[in-house]
Amino acid sequence: MAIATEAVQLFKLATPPLDERSKYLRKLVVRALAGGERGHVGSSMSLIEIMRVLYDDILEFRPKEPKWADRDRMILSKGHGCLALYAILADKGFIPAETLDTFCKRDSILGGHPEAGLKDLGNSVIGSSYDLQVWKGLAAAGADTTLNGRSQATIDAAVKKLAAEVQGAKVRGIAADVATADGSKALVAALPEVDILINNAGIYGGKDFFEISDEDWSHIFEVNVMSGVRMARAYMPGMLKRNWGRIVFISSESALNIPT
Repeated sequence: MAIATEAVQLFKLATPPLDERSKYLRKLVVRALAGGERGHVGSSMSLIEIMRVLYDDILEFRPKEPKWADRDRMILSKGHGCLALYAILADKGFIPAETLDTFCKRDSILGGHPEAGLKDLGNSVIGSSYDLQVWKGLAAAGADTTLNGRSQATIDAAVKKLAAEVQGAKVRGIAADVATADGSKALVAALPEVDILINNAGIYGGKDFFEISDEDWSHIFEVNVMSGVRMARAYMPGMLKRNWGRIVFISSESALNIPT
C-alpha cells in the first residue's frame, strides 16, 4: 500500500479508482472478443491496469493528432495483449468504439497483432503457387506480389487467375526451383529485394518409413528446409538494412491432422 501511495503522489493521479476504470476497459475488450470471435483473453486482461495508468496519467498524446512530434511512445511487446491496447485507443478517441466490433475481420484495421505501416507493403514473394489465398490477400492489400514455382505454365495460370479475382493486382511469376542452390540464385537475381517473404515450398511422399531412401530424405530436406534457409539468408540482410520486413514459414496442413 505504501508503494501505491507513493506512485499516486509521484504522478499526481487524479483519475477514477483503478477498479471501476479497469472494469469499463475490460468490457471494451470483451466487446472486441465478441466481435472477432477470437482473441487472447488472459494476455489482454492482464494488461488493462498498466495501459490505464499509462494512458490516463503518464503518456503525453493527442488523439486528434496521432503523429504529433512531441508525443510519448508506448511499445507493446506482448502482441497477444493487443486487445488491451485497442480498448484504450477506442476509449481515448483514437479509433471509433465501433471499430472494436471488427477485430480480426477482413479489411479491419485491428488485427490479431498490432501492426503499423501496412499500407505500403512493397514487394512480397511467395514460394508456391498452391497458397493462392495468401497470395490473393497480399495482392488485395496492395503488395507487389511475385509468385514462385518450378513450372512456368503453372505460374502463368495462377497469375491469370489472380488478376481475374483481384482488380488492379500487381503480380507476376518467376519460375525457379528454390530446392536447388542455382534455382534460388536465379530467383534472387530476378527479384533482388523483398519486404515480405513467405516460405511455403514443401513436399511429402506417402512411403513407409523403411522404404524412404537416403536420396528421398536428401530431397525432402532440400525442399522443405534448405529452400527456406536460402531465401531467408538472401533477403533478410535487405530487411535489416531497411529496418522492416517479414519472413513467414508455412508448414503442412498435416500439422492439423491427428495423428499426423
